[in-house]
Amino acid sequence: MSIYCPPEILDHIVDILHDEPEALRQCCLVSKSWVPRSRKHLFVVIKFHAPSDLGAWKRTFPDPSNSPAHHTRTLFIGCPEVVTEEDAAEGGWIQAFSCVTRLETVDNFEFSSVNLSLIPFHKISSTLKSLHVSHYLLSLSQLSYLIQSSPLLEDLTLIGYDTTNDDDELDESQTAISPSITPALSGTLEIFVCLGISRTVRRLLDLPNGLQFQKLKLTSWGGGDSHSIVGLMEACFDTLECLDIAFDLDDQTPIDLSKITKLKDVVFRCKSLSGGWILMALETITVKHRDLQQISIHVPFLWDLAALKDHASAQKRIHFFNPGAKWSFVDGLLASLWESRSVHLKIVYPRPETLDEGREMQDLAGFLFPETTRRGIADFVEESLDLSQICDNIVDLLHDDHKSLKQCCLVSKLWVSRTRKHLFAYVSFRIPTDLEAWKKTFPDPPNSPAHFTQALWIGCLKAVLQADAAGGGWISTFSRVARLEVLSYANSDLGVDLTLFQRFSSTLKSLCVTSSRPLQIINHIYRFPLLEDLTLCGYDQGPGVPQTTNPLSASPALTGTLELRLTRGISGVAHQLLGLPNGLHFRRLKLPSSNVGDLSPVAKLVDACSNTLEYLDVQCKKPAGRTLCLINLSKARKLKEVVFGCEFLDIKWVTVSLKTAAKLRNLQKITIHAPSVLFSASLTNVGVNWGEDEQARTLWSELDPLLVRFGESRSIRTKIIYPPPDPDDEGRGADEWPEYLLPESMKRGVIDLAQKPSD
Repeated sequence: MSIYCPPEILDHIVDILHDEPEALRQCCLVSKSWVPRSRKHLFVVIKFHAPSDLGAWKRTFPDPSNSPAHHTRTLFIGCPEVVTEEDAAEGGWIQAFSCVTRLETVDNFEFSSVNLSLIPFHKISSTLKSLHVSHYLLSLSQLSYLIQSSPLLEDLTLIGYDTTNDDDELDESQTAISPSITPALSGTLEIFVCLGISRTVRRLLDLPNGLQFQKLKLTSWGGGDSHSIVGLMEACFDTLECLDIAFDLDDQTPIDLSKITKLKDVVFRCKSLSGGWILMALETITVKHRDLQQISIHVPFLWDLAALKDHASAQKRIHFFNPGAKWSFVDGLLASLWESRSVHLKIVYPRPETLDEGREMQDLAGFLFPETTRRGIADFVEESLDLSQICDNIVDLLHDDHKSLKQCCLVSKLWVSRTRKHLFAYVSFRIPTDLEAWKKTFPDPPNSPAHFTQALWIGCLKAVLQADAAGGGWISTFSRVARLEVLSYANSDLGVDLTLFQRFSSTLKSLCVTSSRPLQIINHIYRFPLLEDLTLCGYDQGPGVPQTTNPLSASPALTGTLELRLTRGISGVAHQLLGLPNGLHFRRLKLPSSNVGDLSPVAKLVDACSNTLEYLDVQCKKPAGRTLCLINLSKARKLKEVVFGCEFLDIKWVTVSLKTAAKLRNLQKITIHAPSVLFSASLTNVGVNWGEDEQARTLWSELDPLLVRFGESRSIRTKIIYPPPDPDDEGRGADEWPEYLLPESMKRGVIDLAQKPSD
């Protein structure tokens, strides 16, 4: 009998796992009662970054009323034009998200001439507490209507290039909004508009019940006026606690902070604000500002020391009260505020490499604020915009674009080290000339970029061995190789000796070897304790080949993928793998070996990995007159996907093997490579159908009902991959062929059909 847990305990367990999606998905497999508990966390945040995300959601939940949309609290829409079109086409699809409290709608700025509609979001506005709109062109009219229809709205973020008033373009159905309660708007207002911020502010000030924001963050680099800032502050003077201004003002009329008595934090981001304007604003702070705790001033880039650099060589230090120092008139006020009011002061300055490459950060601070630094008044911190991190992010985004990475190296020396880690992540020595070019470019191995290499491909093993012997351990400079691929056709009688690569033992996780003697490789894998993935290509030597004695008590875990591409069967390699003392724990088995007549090694490998196996791919040939060994999948309880390549396999054998998977709860997908004999021109030319063709009926009559049952009762998707059309059958399209063979499955929509590419 299973242990009974009260519902409150189960709820508490799931709540603890709220930020662990994978664990929550596992909870859904415990029992049906766990599904609703897990869903409320799994779907609490939904993001439609692109139309493909929206399409996947609609395919998974075709009925909006039965979807988990009501669990969503945060909805991010990165393709608003597509979402609004879908909503219009389906008559209110968006209203299924009825409990959303935070809405973010962001366009990709490619629709600069398109005025994106916000009207569909009125259907979920009754629960909104936070609204974030980032559109190239902000529609002030639609924003106003949406805000007024959101009675619980507290936080508002508006980001755009420009604004538009489009009242004339709204029809009566859109403007027929008479909200019973105007939102309090008591949280944070953030506006980042390059042009037209004054129009945005005036529209907000026209809201009937006024504004009660606690935090204002206003940014505009396209011109503005102080009156808009003053208007917002006066509207919120009873509630405003934090003021953050980053403006390129057309007029610099000083602002009066004296009425905002609850102010706790003031931030000036001074791109082109004059020190005098800041001084006049700070002078309005009075004894009534009892709650004021911090003043932050971001030093403008225009105030850097590049212009004073020449003076610095003549004068070791420019005195603070020197007329050339632009902060002298503010310093006294800052010192006074700190000494009399204990107001914390923070000066945020740009990173030194953007201003004065020869000067340290501490020198920058001392250059501008010697008096305040001596007295310990102001804290100096780096600009929060980390330009170094931005450069790293740019290079990381270009990781697979080698042409662009090479161009990045021309920017400056600092970019070279950033790009090297991607340019040399994969190194290939296909022929000896590749190796010679490497050694010529990097004659000193310790100073080469070999330590950036994650994957190493060697097609000239003999040349590498000779170079390593001549260089006294040259290969050891590749100290972080996680994947090694070795191809050895020349001197095939010697096989591949992996002793040289034991130097990768602390990092190697994936090994791929093509050799005439794959059994040799098994004798060497004990050298790589972290090895997870193993791929062997070549000729199997059979189980009779003697094994060397190696300390395999420390054999690797082998928890990744095993792929055997052996043209003479896999019995010898399988026999040796099954003899490893620590057992096999592969999650994926790919056994596409040709000319395999005995499937018993495959069956044994499946049994050995039954506790971990998630993916099985068996593609092999059945010699005439031989009965294939059954593969029992019933023990592989974690199995998610099965692939059978039935070029000469008996379809009945496939059917019997799949029947053993009938009780596997995790099975999600079945792929079958259909035999080409079923699609030959001799069958299609006579125009036979399912009922008339005896061969097709014999081969598929048992499998088809099984696939239908899997699809309808278990939601398991099956894909049938069929050969390209016979060139002699020009009159028939490829899409017509499967109808002759799988009509029932096609009618019920449980099978996907795909065509194998032509050679």
